[in-house]
Amino acid sequence: MCKFDADCINVTAPASGVTLINLRGQPILGGAYKTGIKGRLNFLTSNSKSHIITLVDSAPDRTLSAMGSNNRPSYDKNDAYIGCDSNYCQEAHTGIAIAAPVSISGYIANAGDGAAWKERLTATQKSFAVPIKTPGATLKLSTNEIAAHTCSVAQTVALAGLSPDSVIKRSFARTPIGVAGYGTGTLQISTFATTDTADFVVCNITSSSVTPGAIAVNVREEQ
Repeated sequence: MCKFDADCINVTAPASGVTLINLRGQPILGGAYKTGIKGRLNFLTSNSKSHIITLVDSAPDRTLSAMGSNNRPSYDKNDAYIGCDSNYCQEAHTGIAIAAPVSISGYIANAGDGAAWKERLTATQKSFAVPIKTPGATLKLSTNEIAAHTCSVAQTVALAGLSPDSVIKRSFARTPIGVAGYGTGTLQISTFATTDTADFVVCNITSSSVTPGAIAVNVREEQ
């Protein structure tokens, strides 16, 4: 049995050529090609979790030895693969899994040099080499007078995807220094999320009424 060392591969497994598949669909009447069609590789349903494409087999000897099961032994945790991690891998019940034993990296305009990735997942962290952008908005805060020891009514801005469990990040759109109420810290802003909405309440913590100056806040959601 070949043990997949370099000499064995060179002797018994000559290099194979590339497999080419024409991606174009069949021409329709008039010479145009169909668009929006299913792929040339089409894997139909499975009744369990499985690997669909094994990119790198971590135990090739097991695969070569599994002649009685069409060379498909049980998968290994260190396989590199594209697969299905749903209990039923079919129709609208499919969950796709992508895995590798070391890392999964995303590149843009790079052949995969191991360094210039834009995002990378390892067993310990998810790293990004580019900024992360989530839905955001800008809200102009009300300038209506706020009585002593009183809070304003909630001011809202729509952000699709927010839920009561979401975290909202905010910052002033410009410096609050010199803006009545905010520059001196007499007004405090509280934020919370409701469904598809970021809510802001401005509270006057002093014993005198305050008329807020005009200012806006930039809002970003974390889901």
